Amino acid sequence: MPSWRLAVAAAVVALVPLLNGVLPIIIETLKPYEGYVPGWVFLALNGALGAVTVLIALVTRILAIPGVNVWLRRYAPWLAPENKY
Repeated sequence: MPSWRLAVAAAVVALVPLLNGVLPIIIETLKPYEGYVPGWVFLALNGALGAVTVLIALVTRILAIPGVNVWLRRYAPWLAPENKY
């Protein structure tokens, strides 16, 4: 597998959990400024945190289906696991 494909796969795998770690930090950082920051900002950040968590659960559940590896090898080989057997 070429290195650029590994980089794309690593970015896809790392981006979502990174968001799940960064969003709570942003929320906690903005809490002292609750009087100055509109309420919808906190609602949007908490909604994004919930959406990212659901996305992680959904992707994990989908990747557990055996047929997904076959589909990945056919349509997205740079994201497919390697054959070790």
